[in-house]
Amino acid sequence: MSTPHRLGTAARSLLLSLSAVAISVAMVIGHAPFAVAAEAPPAPARAAADITVLDRQHTDAVSVRYHDNALELKTRADVESGPHQLFEPANVRFHLTDRQRSTVPNAPGYDFVGEAGSEIWLIQERYQPETLWAGWETETVPTGLFEGDTITLELSDIEGPGNVELFASSPTGTERLLSSSEPSLRSMTEFAGAHSHANWAFTAPGDYALTFTASAKLPSGETVESEASTYCFTVSGNAPEGPCPQPEPQGKPKPTPNPGPDPLPKPPAPAENERPAEEPTAAAPTPEPPADAGAGVAARSGQAQEQCIATEVTEAVSADSMSVATEGHFDFGPVFDGGRLQARVKDDRSASGEWIDPARLIFHLGEAAKTRSPGGTFDFLGTGDIWQIPLTQQAQVPWLGWNTQHPTIAGKTQGPVTLTLDSLDGPGDMAVYSMDSWGGLGDRFFGTVSGFPRSTSIAVGASGVHVHGVWAFTEPGTYRAAMSFSTTIGGAEQKANTVLTFFVGDGDPSQAAGEHDVTTVVGQTPDGKPCDLSLAETGSRDRWVIETGAIAVALFALGIAFLGAASLRPRRFVTQR
Repeated sequence: MSTPHRLGTAARSLLLSLSAVAISVAMVIGHAPFAVAAEAPPAPARAAADITVLDRQHTDAVSVRYHDNALELKTRADVESGPHQLFEPANVRFHLTDRQRSTVPNAPGYDFVGEAGSEIWLIQERYQPETLWAGWETETVPTGLFEGDTITLELSDIEGPGNVELFASSPTGTERLLSSSEPSLRSMTEFAGAHSHANWAFTAPGDYALTFTASAKLPSGETVESEASTYCFTVSGNAPEGPCPQPEPQGKPKPTPNPGPDPLPKPPAPAENERPAEEPTAAAPTPEPPADAGAGVAARSGQAQEQCIATEVTEAVSADSMSVATEGHFDFGPVFDGGRLQARVKDDRSASGEWIDPARLIFHLGEAAKTRSPGGTFDFLGTGDIWQIPLTQQAQVPWLGWNTQHPTIAGKTQGPVTLTLDSLDGPGDMAVYSMDSWGGLGDRFFGTVSGFPRSTSIAVGASGVHVHGVWAFTEPGTYRAAMSFSTTIGGAEQKANTVLTFFVGDGDPSQAAGEHDVTTVVGQTPDGKPCDLSLAETGSRDRWVIETGAIAVALFALGIAFLGAASLRPRRFVTQR
């Protein structure tokens, strides 16, 4: 009777050593996919009974889309599987926990919310960690499609145990947007390509159902109207369960496409990280599975013969090559590309969004951005005129925020990202801050005025965060703000520097450009041909990847072969989690 072969001690040690080497090399090649991030990700959106509960995420609760010559209403949210995930409203429940319990202040102008001191639950206009942050957006609706580039959102029905009030606050007053208690405030107008936030006040705990429709007028005079969609909010209490009941479709007629040379525009391509509106939207979207490691090596093999090297290219930039931003949505944020951290601006003036070099951009704050300093707790702005980018989007004013949502950053850092104002060259001061829901001073992010820090910490987590603040300038003229991002990626400290340019007041904003050099990192082969920067690193990383990949595969195969020769007995492998 033969005795089964057993793996000897020396053989086991050799196999373990070979396996460890193979795994270590594979981790380096794949940027350590098995490594555990030092920062725990935020709590995911909870899925229960085939629905997704949003209770601490950023969401554009009402997301207006244009598809197949019709308007559609969805929900867009930044969840664990990634930012800008689309959902059907029936599959989403919004939950205001007791973290969002508040009281009406004893201040003039807020009696429409309730008596001073009365209890309410509040979705704030500004970002607050660990709470639901809800807004609405029309970012993928193309400009030039509708008359005046405007869309009307109508709150056609409200059910719930209390009142619902949507309003925006500023030091100079309050703007009521939608109201369940005031019949004249059941609709509001939004621009195409916009992204907005406001305060949502609920006056009693319980379940609320808010039904919206969107409509717009084509240049032909025809009206495009969406089907009604209901959005379900649960205030306080336990997490909601079950789908959000929807109204019966009414079969809204679609406009007839123009048969002439200028047909209705096709819907734009979805923004980066955004699932197309026409795809079925599940309750909890599943991220794309990671690419096969072997396929990744094979994909690079086409460039194995010609290295793709991250190369710094410096060129002179003049006024004619600068872009002047007078309105639209922008986010300042870090990008990890070419093996290094870079500072970029996400320009959402196009529906798909584009990450561009800030050195080629001038933000112009003209007459529409001019206001008087409110004084009081805002006395750091002085007593005269100021120019500001407000907390919410405004026509004829660029709306600049910051985010950590680029796919090379979200879920990829060990710890937060620090945004620092290194220096400011300009005729006056700059202050960047938020406001509370009642028009008072909120967070002081960074600035040159007394009492303001020079840096702010930005969370990252699995999907990144998106923040807006007020950018206030005390004098007209040209400002150049030297800014930097710093964080840790792959265990290494990374830093990116850039300059944001603002032209404040009347005049020609191109004069703020001047002549300056811009250094960018591009992918080049040794003979100077362009190549894919995503495959490039400083030095000959591609060749190293192929060679070490082959070594890892060979070592792994050697270990398997050794195991097969040493033992013929079937074994059961148990994966420990």
